[in-house]
Amino acid sequence: MARALIIGAKEENEIRAAFDRARANPIPWDALQLTTVPKQNVSVITLDNRRPGMENVRPMSHQVLIPYGYRMAVSFEYQPAGLLAHFSFSVEEKGKVPNPIAVEMMLDVLGYDLKQADARWVEEFLIDGKPGGIAINLLFMEEPSADMETEGHA
Repeated sequence: MARALIIGAKEENEIRAAFDRARANPIPWDALQLTTVPKQNVSVITLDNRRPGMENVRPMSHQVLIPYGYRMAVSFEYQPAGLLAHFSFSVEEKGKVPNPIAVEMMLDVLGYDLKQADARWVEEFLIDGKPGGIAINLLFMEEPSADMETEGHA
């Protein structure tokens, strides 16, 4: 069943406010590195793919609930490659993900283009303490690290 996505002025303001809060408070690498998932050849990163004890320890993102049943989470993260914007998109229904058009609409509010994401993956998360949430995750490079620039990776 398709669900409507409504982004009016109120939702745009909430999305921008969450983005601004996340941008003003980037997550440092030392707080993030223990929660990273080891590289795996899987289509969906499940809670079982995480390091033992790290199932739900990631620092909190700034979240926005958008009618009807959409959630957008955003964080800025310092990673070895540089400063990245991390977006996570989900819907309230267990096992479901938002369609790409809805993701594009939410990104468009902030001037991001889905096609230009530097990384993308699907990941399971807890809903009310239980497995079953599925989110589309996207990373966008904001500021490459000095090391990446000197190695020609920027």
